[in-house]
Amino acid sequence: MLRISVVFTCFLFLTALSGCQSAANKTAGNYSASSGQARPDLTARQRSELYQAILAAEIAEGNNNNEVALTQYLYALSILPDPEIAADAIVLAQQTQDPAALIQASNAWLEADPKNLKAIEANILGQLMQFDQANDLRAASLENALEKVNWLIKSYPDDQIAYRELSALNRLYLQSSTLSLWQTLIQQERDRALSWSLIADAYLRASRVSDDNNFLNNAEQAVDVALRLDDTFAPAVRLKVNWLTLSNQTNRIAPFLETLILANDKNSAAYEALAQLYYRQKDYARALKLADRWLETTPNQAEALYIKAASHYGLRDFDSAHSLFVELLDTDYTADLALFYCGDTGERVGKINQAMACYRNVEMGNYWYLSQQRLSYLLISQDQTEQALERLDNFALNSLSPEQVEQAVSLKSDLLVELDRQLEAVDWLAKFIDENRQTIQVPVKHFRALFQVSPDNDWMEYAVSIEQRLSPKLRSDWLTRIASELAEKGKVEVAIELLNQKINTSDSNFDYRYSRALLRDYTKQYDLMEQELRQLLKEDDDNPHIQNALGYTLADQNKNLEEALALVKQAQTKLPSSGAVMDSLGWVNYRMGNIEKAEAILKTALQLDFSGEVLAHYLEVLIQNKKRQQAEELLAEYWLRVDSNRFVLALLEKFKMAKPSVEANIVDPLAEPSS
Repeated sequence: MLRISVVFTCFLFLTALSGCQSAANKTAGNYSASSGQARPDLTARQRSELYQAILAAEIAEGNNNNEVALTQYLYALSILPDPEIAADAIVLAQQTQDPAALIQASNAWLEADPKNLKAIEANILGQLMQFDQANDLRAASLENALEKVNWLIKSYPDDQIAYRELSALNRLYLQSSTLSLWQTLIQQERDRALSWSLIADAYLRASRVSDDNNFLNNAEQAVDVALRLDDTFAPAVRLKVNWLTLSNQTNRIAPFLETLILANDKNSAAYEALAQLYYRQKDYARALKLADRWLETTPNQAEALYIKAASHYGLRDFDSAHSLFVELLDTDYTADLALFYCGDTGERVGKINQAMACYRNVEMGNYWYLSQQRLSYLLISQDQTEQALERLDNFALNSLSPEQVEQAVSLKSDLLVELDRQLEAVDWLAKFIDENRQTIQVPVKHFRALFQVSPDNDWMEYAVSIEQRLSPKLRSDWLTRIASELAEKGKVEVAIELLNQKINTSDSNFDYRYSRALLRDYTKQYDLMEQELRQLLKEDDDNPHIQNALGYTLADQNKNLEEALALVKQAQTKLPSSGAVMDSLGWVNYRMGNIEKAEAILKTALQLDFSGEVLAHYLEVLIQNKKRQQAEELLAEYWLRVDSNRFVLALLEKFKMAKPSVEANIVDPLAEPSS
């Protein structure tokens, strides 16, 4: 699978745990960190140098000079150990694989806030990177990392939370240092399920990207020890289920979990895992019965109530589901989730006022956007259109959450477009295209709305004008994205011309050249595409995104398949959790005739990173593997999310598949929400 940008998401350890921190508004003109008021000891010269360093860093970052940007941020930290500056430096240190900078930045953060969990987590990552890159520092790095891990474990409320937070290392930096860290932890904590579960998770993840069966065997041994120590430890139970799945022993999962329940009828971890298994198999009736058993042994168990509510939802018994989601509101279960489904089911059973009340009370979290979207539609259906728009105005202008501001701005624009008020949407969005934006979501929405009104606009001039209004660190991201958007809308020549202009005028043009190479797919210039990708790989032979793109391109053209496989596998070692890389790996195996393996890999890719392209690949493999009915059912399940995707539409034409007729607005309660 191809990606238009090389690295535009922050993916380091602290990000996965605590959300991506951006400091896009920290330009010299509007920087408002605590240094201005809380540190009056800074001299005028120090303040001037601080702001100059931050501005220089942002400009360098916008030009993709990450090493220069990192140097400037570190200099700023030497003047002021500010958490926001440190967070930016940490992101760049991770992207540039610079452990010394990562440690320096996190230490500066800890100087300002000695007990900050995010800073400690980032420091651990830096120590592990240093372990892998400097043999003479291995012992010290491991000792420092272990010291901080032990401190973190003591600071977390319980071992389940400790596992959730610390296992992020396995997702984001699975190297020999990570395994060494958990092995050393086991030496200290041999009688603790947490330590064995952490290394079991690492071995399981390693087994997915390696043909070495020892990883899978080691994972089994570690998880079995964890279960012997505590068979109610939920991470260990889930890891055993994962191991059985990876070992192609799914028929043993239910008996294993039932055995745990028979041994201890209050084993919530086993109940939850088994109920979720039945739910995923769409055996809602069985999941419902199990939830009732669970509640008999542990009354008022919130997780059991949730499974029961979700099962009724799956059975389309919305009255029962609604009652249970309302009941969940009186528990300590995730409030935004319970409120959203209180609203969702309330709509379905005609309790509109209660539904609106539930949606209103979702104040933040993953379900905020969906709740405000549904509430807006309900208000519009009751002829309260202006009230719906005013509510979103209020969020956009007054919310303290930058993410919520951008979501409110985007949602209002979507409503205006649906109301056939495109010009208002364009004007509304234009007000928020400035250096305070943390993502390019708002300008992309602006482009789409404007394209509806004026498809023959001068898009070259437009792209450059928007670029100048954004923070320097977002400009490259914006230009590559607008090029992709233009190509999708049939303006590929303009897109390539835009990229050519930036390539000819930018000192750092690697990302622009990469994006241009990928756009050759639209013009069917596959030889040129391969040539340009090979040149990029020659310049940066360890770049996993280029390796993946070239490997996928070769596989898609059904040529040099052994080379394609080698390239994608190289990318996978660096990006083990990338859905795009897994998609490429599945596609290569499909082209090589390994259809069973391709099916399994593409299923995983779809779980990691849902997109129309990945879905189309998975459906094609299912059809070729004589599983057309399963493919049609899956298409119906996801149709509302992909009904205009070019890859899916091409698949329908290729295999003469009819567009499915499906019920709208059914949201899986056990699925992660998306906006």
